[in-house]
Amino acid sequence: MPGVASNDRPVLRVVCWPPRPIQSASSLRRQALVQRSFPAPVVQDFEAVLRDENYGRLPDCAFVAVTDVVSSTAAISDGRYKDVNLAGAAGIAAFANSFPDWDLPSAFGGDGAAIILPEDVEREAREVLPGLLNTCRRALGLGMRAALFRVADLRARGCDVRLSYHSLSPHRRLPMLSGGGVATAETLSKGPDAEAFLICPDPAAPEPSLEGLSCRWQPVKPKRGVMLSLVIETGGPPSSYAHIYREIGDAADGPLHPLAKSRLKPGWPPRAIAPEIALNPAKASSRAGLVAEAAIAATSILTGLTLGGFNGRSYRDSIKNHSDALKFADSLRMVIDCSQAEADAVQERLVSLASSEGFAFGLQRSSSAVMTCFVQSTRDGGHLHFIDGADGGYTLAAQAMKSRKPAVLPLDHP
Repeated sequence: MPGVASNDRPVLRVVCWPPRPIQSASSLRRQALVQRSFPAPVVQDFEAVLRDENYGRLPDCAFVAVTDVVSSTAAISDGRYKDVNLAGAAGIAAFANSFPDWDLPSAFGGDGAAIILPEDVEREAREVLPGLLNTCRRALGLGMRAALFRVADLRARGCDVRLSYHSLSPHRRLPMLSGGGVATAETLSKGPDAEAFLICPDPAAPEPSLEGLSCRWQPVKPKRGVMLSLVIETGGPPSSYAHIYREIGDAADGPLHPLAKSRLKPGWPPRAIAPEIALNPAKASSRAGLVAEAAIAATSILTGLTLGGFNGRSYRDSIKNHSDALKFADSLRMVIDCSQAEADAVQERLVSLASSEGFAFGLQRSSSAVMTCFVQSTRDGGHLHFIDGADGGYTLAAQAMKSRKPAVLPLDHP
């Protein structure tokens, strides 16, 4: 499973959505914005992600925000996996829009997310999170849980929070997190001591902007047979996953990325924009314009014509290298396109390895993959696409992993 070579990401961000030729005042302001970021190593291939020395420690004063959908399994059973994914990605969009001067590391987990925040935005973050809970309840009918942890407090519990970046394209890098701190935060947010960290709901809290968060694409059908969602947790450092990653690649040999260009098809415009209007009620008055915009974008994607300054075919072709189909955040997560026989081989190999080494894993087979998008610009580096297996890929894989989890996993974080 080779990585994608690329260069570092630039510091300019453009905020717009295709194919509008005229940008808002806030869009124009952000074009000139120089973003701050947490310094960390940048690696060019995923095997380097699984080397301990390629991570840098985050400062003690930083914060980890975690969000997740309450009773996500029940919502998925009701066929609402797209809504669960939207809610899971909403925290990433909310913080990116609330703090545009920061390039905030984050990790999407299917039914939730983890976001790294600098110390100087703590007060504002405690205002963003209650508003996010309100949005998900109002727009999606989903209860959300949110918690905030100082990195120093997580370290006091024996874990760490370390950061690396995997370069996906010349201007897009994907954060990777290790050290056990994110996993600890997620566990604490659901445990008996959660009250000290949970964000209390506030019905009066203003809802944050979720501009750019959308789901305009059809479910992505596999090219080779099945979409396989995998979650693997050893309890150890990144290097403890390297041989497992190689074994998966040996068992499923071939082009495994789930986003084959020929499989990316835009959704029917009136239906495709419905989630955006639900998340951003102010857009309801311009629904006709949004439908027209989505129709023009879809036409450009399907024909390759440049319309309104937007070439949909070029944008579509760039999505693969702007997606999080393969990632690491205290666990190895991936969605791969493979044959049923290869999925069987992956499962057999993981069962054998887990039995001898004591790690936990879960997998879920799906008939398609779902793509939730956060688009601040259609230019290189301006968009990111969160991938999950349909019908609850990551959520159900994580649930299966917990059922296999040993009573005690080794805790060996550098």
